[in-house]
Amino acid sequence: MKAFRLHPLPLATALLVALAGAARAELVATFTRDGVSDSRLDRLPALALEPGEAATPFLAPGAFEVVWKGKLAVPKRLRLVFSFEGEGSATLRIDGKEVLAASGGLAGKKSKSTRLNPGEHDFELSYGSKPDGSGVVRVYWEEKSF
Repeated sequence: MKAFRLHPLPLATALLVALAGAARAELVATFTRDGVSDSRLDRLPALALEPGEAATPFLAPGAFEVVWKGKLAVPKRLRLVFSFEGEGSATLRIDGKEVLAASGGLAGKKSKSTRLNPGEHDFELSYGSKPDGSGVVRVYWEEKSF
């Protein structure tokens, strides 16, 4: 699994859009519904689904969970603050440590400042849809220099 690189971007830019056109973020997304799972590679940990829409072609529509896992490559020491956008429930873990968790309306809550040293870090985002199977989630970040 290749690592994705994190470069400082404006606050409103999604965390993993770090290398926009040349992005090589390979996150494994595992979707689960009623004990059935489907995995795929995703470039970004983000989604938007309407009620009645299936999370993947291999799962029936309805409430689901998804976990994105991968590596976050940080070129230099950074202090980051993470936040979510969307609805449902989400938990972000970096190097196995819970950095941010929220449920319901996900916007508005920010993590504490998280120091990441240069190198690769384990990245995991767990997301649970609304009961009707609809869901929206994005991860944002900000760095002290902007």
